[in-house]
Amino acid sequence: MTVNTAETRHLDMPSEPFQRALYQQYAELALREAEEGNVTSAEMFNRNARLAAAGKEVPFPHFQDTYLLSDELSDIRKGKKILQEFFDQEVYRRMPVVSARAQAMLDCWIEEQMQGVDEGDIAACRQAFERAIAFLNNEIPALIEKIK
Repeated sequence: MTVNTAETRHLDMPSEPFQRALYQQYAELALREAEEGNVTSAEMFNRNARLAAAGKEVPFPHFQDTYLLSDELSDIRKGKKILQEFFDQEVYRRMPVVSARAQAMLDCWIEEQMQGVDEGDIAACRQAFERAIAFLNNEIPALIEKIK
């Protein structure tokens, strides 16, 4: 079975900046997973790309505790909590591209960690997520000053 990532990549771009950025991030992840032959992950990321392209809400990254070791679970929970705080502050409206990158990379990290197959893929997704969060952390004080 294959995932039609080509069709997804040619959808109309949503007008809302965050949705557009999510669409791009998830379409890229779907393509990568499809090229690796990981149909299950490709389908999930492809579905999220299509939701974003349609301007619909993309599910916030989630995971099943039973698939992860305690250290892995603890790190992912911390990452998810930090990202949720940014979303609660609606940072995604002010910084849509980086916020979308953080969300997609958290999903990628969770997916790769749950598979537990390729340590390099796990590390790449985690590092991309952490870089996006670091960027958001550095920008938040400046944004708050602008608002004051």
